[in-house]
Amino acid sequence: MSQIEGWVLSGGQGSRMGGLDKGLLAWQGFALAWHVASRLEPQVGQLQVNANRHHSQYAAWPWSVRPDDADLPQAFGPLAGMLTGLRHCQAEWLLTVPCDTPRIPADLAVRLLAQAQVTGADIAVPLTQSEGDAHRHHWTCALIRRQLLPTLEAAVARGDARVRDWITHQHWTGVSFEGTDAFQNFNQPGDLA
Repeated sequence: MSQIEGWVLSGGQGSRMGGLDKGLLAWQGFALAWHVASRLEPQVGQLQVNANRHHSQYAAWPWSVRPDDADLPQAFGPLAGMLTGLRHCQAEWLLTVPCDTPRIPADLAVRLLAQAQVTGADIAVPLTQSEGDAHRHHWTCALIRRQLLPTLEAAVARGDARVRDWITHQHWTGVSFEGTDAFQNFNQPGDLA
């Protein structure tokens, strides 16, 4: 889909994984970020990996690798990666996906875009519901219209680091997906088993 650029967020500190680079941790024989990129690539016109460490390892993969822009606060979190993506995005939309969600749906991009177009929203995020639980939004897995760059620049300049806070101050929509497995984050070492 040429109007969407994919952006795999693999620039975090991996604090819940003992400081390891989560994107490079192996799951089912391949690195987590590799799984995400492989699932996202057929859904978008262009794909890049956002990585702040181990650049040479990521660069061996068939996708472009870009760290957070140097003027952004270090260890700021996913908003820095999202802002870097929007700054360099050539398409109308940027689809960000965290590196620790290796089961993202094969129709993620098309469904988020369809709902954004129907509602006129500038951001679309997936939401899931477990049996008996409330809806859960997956904020870092977001389809973002490139024109929102100035609002994200302003949020980061103010020191606002929460993805949810920035998104909910924009014109956004949620898109329901069945089950929660597709968006399961691999946050703890036991999740890789």
